[in-house]
Amino acid sequence: MTNHVFFAKLAFMEKNLNIHRESKVEQRDVSSQELVLQQLELKILELKDIADEMNPYEPLPLSLKARLEKWGIPISTDPFRLTNTLLLTMEDSIDKRSRLRRELELDPNAPLKDPNTSHLKH
Repeated sequence: MTNHVFFAKLAFMEKNLNIHRESKVEQRDVSSQELVLQQLELKILELKDIADEMNPYEPLPLSLKARLEKWGIPISTDPFRLTNTLLLTMEDSIDKRSRLRRELELDPNAPLKDPNTSHLKH
């Protein structure tokens, strides 16, 4: 996935989150837990994209450094430390997502439901 495609997807998802946050008239209420769940989904997607794109044995481009720092991952010259920190951050986010899905009584392994269509019966 190219950076342009990834950032376009990320911007679209963030725009959707902002619409939910700012909307005063919604067809149904979106709980703060559901918003946190959506934010975790975004974080996991971006961390996965970083992991796919990163080669810890080559110098990191500035854009990749900024994306790592955005999620609190310190830049290290030690490739094992950098990779470990990235993977642990991703694993922690996946665990948080699973716990939150259980709290919301969702399948912890299911993809995130679209809040605009989740009220529809199948």
